[in-house]
Amino acid sequence: MGLDFSARTLSAGPTSTSVSRQIEPAFLPGDDPDPFDFCYRHEQREILDRALSTLRERDRQIVMLYHQQGLTMRQVAQLMSVDESRISQLHAAALVRLKANVDTLLRPGEAETSEACTLPLAGGRVA
Repeated sequence: MGLDFSARTLSAGPTSTSVSRQIEPAFLPGDDPDPFDFCYRHEQREILDRALSTLRERDRQIVMLYHQQGLTMRQVAQLMSVDESRISQLHAAALVRLKANVDTLLRPGEAETSEACTLPLAGGRVA
């Protein structure tokens, strides 16, 4: 008996190498992942997916091509018809925004509080 997830079918029986490449190694049968680790990794993936979804399309594409697809900066530049140095700049800026998005998701109240604490007070002092 198997579960159908669109084009992929996962079965309770032995897995082929092509299916095992699509599934994280921690989730393969026989690895007995710790339930905490399983939930932790799932939560990390959800947070990262949400943070990625807030990036501009171009930034998201650069991050995904480089990190998920494993392309080099040169290959990403060729795909996007941009200089390699510009892709590097865009990638660095996208990672800064991605980190800020993740931080906001992990600590939603702190971003507002830290900004409020740096507002100048009367007399030019900073709170």
